[in-house]
Amino acid sequence: MNTLIRPRGILPQYVINSIIEEVLQNKNLPIKYIMSLLSINKGVFKYISKYYYNTLRMGQDKFTVEFMKIVETHIKNEYCPLKFIRKLVIGFSRDIPGNGKQLLPLTKTRFPHLTTLFLVLNRPIRQYKSIDTTFPTTITDLTLDLRYDSGSTEYIVAILESVKPSIKSLSLFLKESEVPLYFSKTSLHGYLQSYQVGQLTKLYINTIDKLKEKVIFCNRYKTLTSLSLKDTELSLESIPKCENLQYLKITCQERDIITLITLINQKSSIRELVLTINQDYYLYYGIKTMEPFMFIMDLQLIGHTNSIRKIINYNSKSSILTSLSIIKREYSLYDVIETIGTFLDKNTSLKNLVIDAIEHNILPDQILKSLSQSISKHPTLQSLTLGIEKQNDVVKTYLFDHLHQSKSLSVIKVKSTTYQPGDSMKPKHPFVKIESLGNITTYMPTK
Repeated sequence: MNTLIRPRGILPQYVINSIIEEVLQNKNLPIKYIMSLLSINKGVFKYISKYYYNTLRMGQDKFTVEFMKIVETHIKNEYCPLKFIRKLVIGFSRDIPGNGKQLLPLTKTRFPHLTTLFLVLNRPIRQYKSIDTTFPTTITDLTLDLRYDSGSTEYIVAILESVKPSIKSLSLFLKESEVPLYFSKTSLHGYLQSYQVGQLTKLYINTIDKLKEKVIFCNRYKTLTSLSLKDTELSLESIPKCENLQYLKITCQERDIITLITLINQKSSIRELVLTINQDYYLYYGIKTMEPFMFIMDLQLIGHTNSIRKIINYNSKSSILTSLSIIKREYSLYDVIETIGTFLDKNTSLKNLVIDAIEHNILPDQILKSLSQSISKHPTLQSLTLGIEKQNDVVKTYLFDHLHQSKSLSVIKVKSTTYQPGDSMKPKHPFVKIESLGNITTYMPTK
């Protein structure tokens, strides 16, 4: 009996793949480094190709039968890593001539591995007959962005019908011109009202008409693990009905924050919260006290800064909060920066911190220095993202004075929101520049 003996020192391919999988868990790896991993061996090439390089993005000019033939020829090249297309992003921006079968070559044969489809419709599409038995049946995540009155209800309904057996995540962005003013069997909202998918875990519908949005959500709460709502009243009504909720993204009025926190603390399954807070001008004295979140591990706060400060303060001693993001919209983060420093001095569990954006050049020097020290002394912080916003021509670098002294930070990302950071706006040695993508520069320590 012949026995295959593996040469000493050579690992089995499944072990190598496990190592590669662990390496790719780091979302901060430079693209050049990931590309270099492709050359290890054919097994690693196939593994990375299948689980990492799997997204294709294109506009309507490119998404034609003729262009797809060119893509297919390129994919057959042994050196092309894009062989398992799992995510497809398509944008249509103007009137489309011809018939649908020529325009949308979305077939099982062409995309046998497709699981995610993101379709943007900026202009009319009426070729709904192109959706037939050849349409991919493997799609689990569907996003439809209807930006104008596309007159494409039948086309969208045909897609929704086709993905029924597999769909788990559904996101619909419906602008006012696309929304009929009445319920009817032929309207998209009328169809969605009766759209039943037993395995749906994520449902997001962005529409002008809150009443119709509420009707669509009815009887779908039991299976949902992810919920995104912009209407405060609907949010407060929906949370108790969701039995398996893990992710919550909502917009809340300042006066309803206490009620919201109470509802969230009654759901131990909710671990990730994205909260946008609108200022309540009738709440003259603001909120005096509040409870901390009991189960939230990933918290993103956007909006009214006075409420954000209170939430940060009351959650500073949380032992389970591992990720905190403070995002600027129309409100300045000027009053929040000092609070973040105080939070870091008390907290011992945070691993990821995002502050976006900091009006760096107009903040007092001492506040910037203090925040830099607080970040550097935090015992568990591993990832830091700083959005820097330039307000005048004065260049200050105090925020970067102490970051290099951190014993836990493994990556610092500097995001320039209004200008290029320049040589001075960066952490000191041992942090070195790894890569720049768009307006984000990544730094990692050499030690």
